[in-house]
Amino acid sequence: MCMRALPLSDAFATGEDLADPRAPASAAGPRPTIALYDLNRPTGGPVATYRGHADMVSALAAAPGEAKVLASGGGDGCVRLWDCRLAPERACVASFAGGPGGGRAHVELVSGLDVSGPLLASCSMDKTMCVWDIRGAVAAAAAASAAGGAGAGARPPLARHNLDGTDVLKVALRPGSGYGPPARPAAALLTMSAAYVLDLSGAVEVAPGGAGAAAGPAAAGGGGGATVVRAQLFADVAEAVAAEQGGPYQDVRWLPGAQAIVCAGNTGRLDVMAT
Repeated sequence: MCMRALPLSDAFATGEDLADPRAPASAAGPRPTIALYDLNRPTGGPVATYRGHADMVSALAAAPGEAKVLASGGGDGCVRLWDCRLAPERACVASFAGGPGGGRAHVELVSGLDVSGPLLASCSMDKTMCVWDIRGAVAAAAAASAAGGAGAGARPPLARHNLDGTDVLKVALRPGSGYGPPARPAAALLTMSAAYVLDLSGAVEVAPGGAGAAAGPAAAGGGGGATVVRAQLFADVAEAVAAEQGGPYQDVRWLPGAQAIVCAGNTGRLDVMAT
């Protein structure tokens, strides 16, 4: 379903269904799995496998500057953070919850993830996008790695947004987004209807001391101290969708300098938009 390279390493991770080689032959078939591969061992299969999702692993994101920290999202609506330095059974160092999903980040399939600095953004077919603070989780992962243990604790979102009542397909955080200079925190989103750019400054101000300082879980449509400070709808996209001229965009990226985004769909165009 998905694949991501891990920065500062020769490793990459995939989301796939794999049988557990340690399970008895009578056990159930393949299970949702995050498989870690090392390019220095190209023919040896995965060097580690991580299980925790109850449905397919639908999205992966690597933390910049962290060689072995990986976020995952699944068809079960769960978003998890993994420290690949730990043994597979202890590698899940955080889960993210607190909204209408109860023990889950979302109530439908996680369609996109992105990490920038201390922020993790997730989006879902439940029509919402969430922003999370991973600083505490990464610090806890490092401490757990040094101590030989780990624990996964549920962490509420800094903000949850439902922009236009349609499924959210992709999310991309502005490179360098965080709790201070140089980049003003922002996210580019693609829904079934349009492309948006959100100013996340209000969201990150909720927890200046880290995830533990966050206010309660954010409600659908905003909350937790966050508002849509700037939401830009690119009207030509909405008009094209309405006219059935190619459907919604399917992917979005920030361009170098982080002052523009590029959106791609099945129209045969790459649309570059200033933010």
